[in-house]
Amino acid sequence: LWLRDKSPNWHLGMLIALQLHLNWKGNFNLITVADNEKDVERLRKFLEKLSDNARLPSTTELFVLTGSFNDAIETAPHSDMNIFGLAVDSMPFEFIRKAPQLTKSSCLFVRDSGQENALA
Repeated sequence: LWLRDKSPNWHLGMLIALQLHLNWKGNFNLITVADNEKDVERLRKFLEKLSDNARLPSTTELFVLTGSFNDAIETAPHSDMNIFGLAVDSMPFEFIRKAPQLTKSSCLFVRDSGQENALA
């Protein structure tokens, strides 16, 4: 599950990732990208807090990759399914078309309705 810092669009992705984890009995990775090294620790704490609050499995792995998002997506740990949240104000069709090639795996794109709650 790919997350952006301060994005309100993560509940649906989290719920889907949890269900896939249960169904497939696979690994669960939370991934975010830091623009620079000074943000890495803050983003790691963000992922740790989110993992604790959402009561994710203890085997959940947290990854804070540095650099541009496009570079990070190609160097991220391989997964069978990548889940990306979509911004509410635009539909990035170019990224949607390109993401499966960059990740070399299936991609699921989600946009919250605001009604989901992964912390309930």
